[in-house]
Amino acid sequence: MLTDVLLPLFSDPEETPVQGLLQIAKLQASFSRTVTLCGVESDVPALANHWGARMASIPEMAQQVEQRSRDKIAQLLREAGSVLGEASYTTINIRASFTDPGDRVAQTAGNYDLTVLPLRAGSVAWREIAESILFGSTRPVLLGPASEYPQRLDCVAIAWDGGAPAHRAVFDAMPLISQASSVVVLVADEEKHISPDSAGELIGYLRRHRVEAKLARLPAGQGKIGLDLQHAAQAADAGLLVMGAYGHSRLREFVLGGATADVLGETMMPLFMSR
Repeated sequence: MLTDVLLPLFSDPEETPVQGLLQIAKLQASFSRTVTLCGVESDVPALANHWGARMASIPEMAQQVEQRSRDKIAQLLREAGSVLGEASYTTINIRASFTDPGDRVAQTAGNYDLTVLPLRAGSVAWREIAESILFGSTRPVLLGPASEYPQRLDCVAIAWDGGAPAHRAVFDAMPLISQASSVVVLVADEEKHISPDSAGELIGYLRRHRVEAKLARLPAGQGKIGLDLQHAAQAADAGLLVMGAYGHSRLREFVLGGATADVLGETMMPLFMSR
């Protein structure tokens, strides 16, 4: 079930894009009537304690940044609430690192069925937030671009490579997949070795759940695999792309798989991702 949804709103290190917020809130409301709006207020460390009396102005500056954050979060909560309208929603506020709030949000996201998040194109900060929630919450994430896009879930595309994250993503997304009138399974053989039976077994799994899906193969060597998958999904008229998130931590920095890095770097359509 995807009935308990978290929508975090950020003031720092970059503000939640308003257009993206409006779009993702509308999309979420189309399948879940219950959402928790989570205002992520910035917590600025007391650096003056470390740098001495000569930096006496720092506490005052930190208070100003934190107050600005609280004001911005209050504004974003009002805007999100106006979009949700009659939908049932609650609001909570948490405090997180001024520069790296993703880890703190991931802790909260682990207590919800799904986190929805708009991504600002080309933003390293937003990519890092998405990575932290994807790999730290153990829950699926619905990502959307900051630009306007069709609000429809009647056609769903699945990026399939037979790996464990892909299996998990399909399982997590079944409440949405099962409601779609059209489902297409996208296979890009050049990305990694895929068993000839793997896609057929997935289609069989979907059929047992009363979902009829068709298979589509991507031509080899067109470009970045993550972008190719999104283009193929859009060509199939899909409003949502389901895919697994690949990556691991190396010295506290994420090393992402090719398709995962591509889609987080350039999100062209709504993405349902699981780890």
